[in-house]
Amino acid sequence: MNSYMIMETLNIKGFIKMALLMVIGNDTNLTQLFLSSNQLTGFIAPEIGNLTNLEELWLNENQLTGEIPNSICGLTDIGDFQHHSGFFDNQLCPPYPFFLENYVGEQDTTNCD
Repeated sequence: MNSYMIMETLNIKGFIKMALLMVIGNDTNLTQLFLSSNQLTGFIAPEIGNLTNLEELWLNENQLTGEIPNSICGLTDIGDFQHHSGFFDNQLCPPYPFFLENYVGEQDTTNCD
């Protein structure tokens, strides 16, 4: 009997810190990450690329800033970013990873360089 739990889905609503992504960034069993509408601030941690089994990623409706890290390119299990991810309604800055350009949705880029 294992003394630890394998987490496959994480769905959090409310206010949490973006640093959480750095903590869960090593959980390669995670397949779904729902962090929409949490008033998250800061950048998307590069550790997100470590979630190699991720099939869905929802970060929309927060206050995320900066660029989307290139490490997200390693999330190959998200076969269709259009229907299995959300980045809209943040403050994410271009350039966006080439495969996400059409799916980042509306962003407030007034503070981008």
